[in-house]
Amino acid sequence: MKKAVRNLLVLLNALAALALALSYLSVWVSPLRLSLFAFLGLAFPLLSLANMAFVLLWLWWRDAVAILSSACLAIGAPFWPRSFQINIREPHLMADDAQIKLMSFNVRLFDLYDWQPGEDTRGQIMSLLENEQPDILCLQDFHNKEMPDRESNHQSLSRILDAATEHMAFSQSEGKRINFGIATFSKFPAIGQGTITFQGSDNLCIYTDLATPLGVTRVYNCHLQSIKLSQNDYNLIDSLEYKSQEQLRGLVGILLKLQLAFQLRAQQADAIANHLRHSPYPALVCGDFNDTPVSYTYQTLTDQLMDAFVEGGNGFEGTYNGLLPAFRIDYLLHDTLFEPYGFRTIEQDLSDHFPLTCHFRLRQAPPTP
Repeated sequence: MKKAVRNLLVLLNALAALALALSYLSVWVSPLRLSLFAFLGLAFPLLSLANMAFVLLWLWWRDAVAILSSACLAIGAPFWPRSFQINIREPHLMADDAQIKLMSFNVRLFDLYDWQPGEDTRGQIMSLLENEQPDILCLQDFHNKEMPDRESNHQSLSRILDAATEHMAFSQSEGKRINFGIATFSKFPAIGQGTITFQGSDNLCIYTDLATPLGVTRVYNCHLQSIKLSQNDYNLIDSLEYKSQEQLRGLVGILLKLQLAFQLRAQQADAIANHLRHSPYPALVCGDFNDTPVSYTYQTLTDQLMDAFVEGGNGFEGTYNGLLPAFRIDYLLHDTLFEPYGFRTIEQDLSDHFPLTCHFRLRQAPPTP
């Protein structure tokens, strides 16, 4: 009996180790070519924990099989800093250091459809932004409605931020007076701007060339493809019971939505990366990528940039305020010319995403590889 149990555990361990090893390929293989690796990359945290559990089990039993998962975890060690950080030191700042403060936030339409009933969510978001006073504010899931008896969202933001630049782009409209899209506000003047549209998607990326104290900087504000799960999909995930044919069809539907989102995000990341390669200015790229750090999307966009969380974050700092709260799917990326400090994830329950903020100055020393 003991031998049979051991053999079963060895088999399960081998499968977990193989799945973890294959998940590493998710950063290199585009979901447009093969989406299996993207699913495994999404499961990277769970697969890592499963393999850690197997290592502890075999060590407890003093069994050499522990080497299997240990080797797989060691191979994947470079991926962990993307998800977990311990940063104690902050750069030494001089009084005359030029700096800028960047903030990114998916505001979920300022709670337009009352997802948080009884709360003045819009007012709380405006208060947060007024208190934070970012020099550059990038908003996703932005909506704007011109009203005769009150300020529109863009008017309120321009006022509280004393914005010199408003750059808005809209992909959806309801009637003639409500717009949905993406927006960048800045205290700095703009000398140029543009929009990157994505084929087959309502999502957008805008770029704004700003005359900042650090020099002209191109700021990309991105909202990449979401999975577009319905409330029925979430109910199905919560139940964790797939017994009937209807539930199985629902699960298959969720997997197909995931696959399509992986593929569209790969196209979108490729488009932004190609645009970045031709930028005449150093860049800051931020927004809701809807993808995890172990993904083709993240790898593609960080090939040319650095992640402010990796240089200045602490802990896991998940940005998704939903079913999987430890997931980091919102990012502040930057050119190597810039040095980040004061990186924060603001954990306030105002949206299904948490806002991110960070200061940047010109780098005083070469970045650590």
